[in-house]
Amino acid sequence: MPQIQIDRRRFLAGLGASSALALAGCAMPGTTGSASGVAAPDSWAATEVFLSNYRTTKPLPGALAAIGRGMEAPAYLASGTSAFNGGSPLGRDTLWR
Repeated sequence: MPQIQIDRRRFLAGLGASSALALAGCAMPGTTGSASGVAAPDSWAATEVFLSNYRTTKPLPGALAAIGRGMEAPAYLASGTSAFNGGSPLGRDTLWR
């Protein structure tokens, strides 16, 4: 199993990507099913493509974004799996250690 080391630069890049995902989703109402099987708004297709592209260009087995708006339930955007060697699909209950 490959060892992943996250330095400050990668952490800040991930934080920036997370912020971009959150800001991109703030003004987009409505939720339906997504290709990942996790609830996401129809208008977040571009955000899902961004998340998928970000995951494939970085040493990540998967990426998950939970985007909330006001008091509404969060929308979950997922790409990939929980581990490099297959793992389970990502969902709202996914934990990384």
